[in-house]
Amino acid sequence: MIGSPEGMLEARRPLRGMLRFLDREGKPSVKGINVGAEWSYRQYIEGGTLAAAVWTFSGITEEQFPDGLPLEMLVRVFRTYKGEIEKGIAGSVRVRNPQTLMQSDPFYFTAKEFTIDSLLIPTTVNTTTTDGGTRQIDLYESLVADGQVEIVLQCLEPAQYYGVAQADFYLRAGSGSFAFNYAKCCFGIWLTMLVVTAMGVGLSTFLAGPIALLASLMVILIGQFREFVERLFASQITGDATIAPGGGPIESLYRIATQMSITVDLEQTPVVAAMKTIDTFLLAPMRLGAGLFPSLSNLDTSNFVASGFDIPADLVAQQAVQTAGYVLVMFVLGAFFLRSREVASS
Repeated sequence: MIGSPEGMLEARRPLRGMLRFLDREGKPSVKGINVGAEWSYRQYIEGGTLAAAVWTFSGITEEQFPDGLPLEMLVRVFRTYKGEIEKGIAGSVRVRNPQTLMQSDPFYFTAKEFTIDSLLIPTTVNTTTTDGGTRQIDLYESLVADGQVEIVLQCLEPAQYYGVAQADFYLRAGSGSFAFNYAKCCFGIWLTMLVVTAMGVGLSTFLAGPIALLASLMVILIGQFREFVERLFASQITGDATIAPGGGPIESLYRIATQMSITVDLEQTPVVAAMKTIDTFLLAPMRLGAGLFPSLSNLDTSNFVASGFDIPADLVAQQAVQTAGYVLVMFVLGAFFLRSREVASS
């Protein structure tokens, strides 16, 4: 007998926590290890050491999770040597009290790349005592303090690395309707069409048809990359290359000409300083211009549906208010220009 598909057509409602790292000696670290990946969204922890990724979850109550903590996780693996490629990289998860630092015995698992792994932490867990014995403790009485609990992830195999981001570990707080979630995604697509249509109609009131078409295409193009321009400008101002690696237009051209990777820091020379200064002046009007256009990428929630996550109601409300603002502005401008043309013709 073949059952229904599992893990598909879902609308998970995650409860996310705050992520921090411990280095290979178990000391607090600002971030994990950079393994050379161009996309620095995930940081890595070294296996076979005290390095760990620690998530702190808040608002945990027994009434909300009566059967235990339904933990779901997505762990990436970076191998320094191939080993047995069919065999996954082993790791462990512990539950810890953020105040007393009492922790449970480890729950062992094998990382499944590109797949969400589930682990139910029961209401009664084992812990190792100071004399080396084992006793059972209540999850909510001993490990949850003021609604907070910590989840500690470690990689167990030396010379191998686990890569995680803050959103990769979460507690499943419930599930929504997939059909309603799909409808919310379609609503975002309709809002995108509404913004583009309003822009096109508004621009056509004072521009010729072909020019209004080109202007509408420009709105679509800039709207898809508005967030990238904002991140690039923030990276240029703060000097934090992890926000948007590669630099501005001049620096990017220099890297292309010299075939230098965007993850490699440039040597601090007067030429590099002048290049970054010019990029700052070039990115300032780009950031200002991008801010005047609607961010169409924010209206696209298809990733939520494709990944099986429920689209938050506040995000839908934000999209609706943003769309209404742009439509209202274009309506007023269009009416003004049409009224001006009627006065001029009379």
